[in-house]
Amino acid sequence: MTGPLEVTAGPVSAAASVSIDRLIENHRTRVAADRRAKMRARLVTAIMELWPQAQTGISIVIDDVVRTAAVSRGSFYKHFASLEEALEAIGRHLADEMTIGLMPVYDTLPSPVHRLAAGFQLFQWRAAFDPVWARFVSRTDHLFHDPELLANLMVDLENGRSAGLYAFESVELAANFVIGATLGGIRRIAASKTGACQIAEQARLVLRGLGLNDRHAREAIASTHAHLIERAPGRLAWWDEHPHRSAGKSSTGT
Repeated sequence: MTGPLEVTAGPVSAAASVSIDRLIENHRTRVAADRRAKMRARLVTAIMELWPQAQTGISIVIDDVVRTAAVSRGSFYKHFASLEEALEAIGRHLADEMTIGLMPVYDTLPSPVHRLAAGFQLFQWRAAFDPVWARFVSRTDHLFHDPELLANLMVDLENGRSAGLYAFESVELAANFVIGATLGGIRRIAASKTGACQIAEQARLVLRGLGLNDRHAREAIASTHAHLIERAPGRLAWWDEHPHRSAGKSSTGT
């Protein structure tokens, strides 16, 4: 017989035991995933801190990265097979960040032509304003496989074609054409200090390549340029951080 303050515990059922084991396993899995994410972030931060050296002709090697991150080479290889793979991973991350970040500005345009013109110009301006971003993104073809970017682009292309504004047969090929031109422009700007002044001309050529007539192409570029100059400040961090963001005002060529 037990006293009034005594508690007796019966045997733990098999189901309860399994449930406890799963809770413990899930906790360990979350802790391990959190540690991996933090370690990967340290490595990425170290690479980006070292990147300016590469722009001056100083080669970066894995030993530099692990020393800056204060981790072992083994930790690096748990996340990346090579420095090239790490650089490409950073490029993919920055491209995704750009795609998601531009939506508050891009989504406010109702016309599919204006949306395409705005998206293309924003990617080129980001490259001109942020050379480090441009060099990382230009190392990868991730834009060709970005599901959100592709989905939005293909909808706009189909809507533009349905409205009789574009003239092409394959939406998929048209999307590849636009993304190829976007990435090519980024790479051109990353390799040259004069690319920013030709952003509007690049955008016009892309729209003309899709079949839009020249008058409409020029109008779309000029009007979206004015829209972005108004909407980007306060909504795009990279725009606000650039000390000469007003340089975009001279890039329309109109």
